[in-house]
Amino acid sequence: MRNGRLPRNLACLSNVAISIIRMRGRFQHQPQAQRHYAARQGEALREVVSAA
Repeated sequence: MRNGRLPRNLACLSNVAISIIRMRGRFQHQPQAQRHYAARQGEALREVVSAA
């Protein structure tokens, strides 16, 4: 994960996911949202895809 452009690309994806979580307003705190989606990757993917 330390080679080339991968770290920057992963940071961009992370920022997009955080923005979507904030935009939806479902969670009051970011760590709460991260724990929720870490346990439900399918739901997280649907959130990202449906945000487009």
